[in-house]
Amino acid sequence: MKAAKSNLTLSFFLISGCLTAPTAEIPAAEEAADEESDASTGTETSGASIDDGPIDDGPSFVPIGDMPSGPECEDLGSDECGPGRKCTLAWTDDNELTQVCADLVDDPLAAGSACELGEAPGEDACGADAVCWDAGNGMGSCLRFCNDINDYEAALAQCGEGFTCNYFKSLPGDDALCTPTCEPMQDECPGTCGCFWVGSEFMCVPLTENFATGQPCGFVNDCAMDNYCADAAVMPDCAGSACCAAYCEFGSACAQPGTECVTFFEAGTAPPGLETLGLCISP
Repeated sequence: MKAAKSNLTLSFFLISGCLTAPTAEIPAAEEAADEESDASTGTETSGASIDDGPIDDGPSFVPIGDMPSGPECEDLGSDECGPGRKCTLAWTDDNELTQVCADLVDDPLAAGSACELGEAPGEDACGADAVCWDAGNGMGSCLRFCNDINDYEAALAQCGEGFTCNYFKSLPGDDALCTPTCEPMQDECPGTCGCFWVGSEFMCVPLTENFATGQPCGFVNDCAMDNYCADAAVMPDCAGSACCAAYCEFGSACAQPGTECVTFFEAGTAPPGLETLGLCISP
């Protein structure tokens, strides 16, 4: 399965081979290049402020093929499918995410448990509040649904520490999935994923092109692990509108000629533990 991509200021469209399931989506901003430039350009800072909620509008990872004709159910985790059934996520033959009714097992696994994908769409041993998100070879873990789009803090509380709530713009209702967060340069993501900045925080996102530092990029996850798709204005000799920039520890030396390690976040906006995170860009 080919991994989907995300725009410079991305939304989320997880695809199989990362975390724990074939494909999901996070909201992103439409003005990708402009938004990204604000987050990573200038001589004083390359910071990006943290949003209070999900990003609005705009595509994230480029979807593959046409969207499915319609979901079987609307509210993930609900009982609208009837007794012994759940409304869950599944993949169509065209590799598109949709919502289906699936049977619940008699003794379902709790969210966070290791799981195995079933043969039928949406079939797994997770409870009604979760889906088995594929981590490769048919195995994964039960990721919880979160769906209170009108109260983002409540949605985050549903997910718990170490997860964020990602909304599915292509699906009806307030449907979302609790997705693991990460820190760059810490190797916290599966080998098929990188830790990428997605508009408001760092998340494990599938690797696609693996472009090296300094190479042109058009999507956040075009770049190799521990790189950021930065505006060409702050990347020396960039042959495109944006190029991959390496993360660094502020104050350290950068390998790419013509770049220096500049703080990624504006003063006072960095999440705990990321105060010294930097990006190798033109000074």
